[in-house]
Amino acid sequence: MDGSLRPLRRFVCLFALVFLASTTTASAQGQGNGILTGTVADNAGVVPGATITATDSATGLVRSSPSNEQGVFRLLSLPPGKYSLRVEM
Repeated sequence: MDGSLRPLRRFVCLFALVFLASTTTASAQGQGNGILTGTVADNAGVVPGATITATDSATGLVRSSPSNEQGVFRLLSLPPGKYSLRVEM
């Protein structure tokens, strides 16, 4: 793996863990859909134009969003579940 992608991979893994923990809490409380927001960054700073994809392995639901000029993305209308995240540039 290219060394420049390691920090991005660490960010995605950490972000996925935080998201899964919050989704589990929302599911336990019987709440509706959620919004996942975040910032894609690497050692050089924010990463505009990256594509972030969340996939629910149980249902096959897929939501994607690009990061904006500040590296920020939003994935809307995510029902409670366990999601895998993929960041592509």
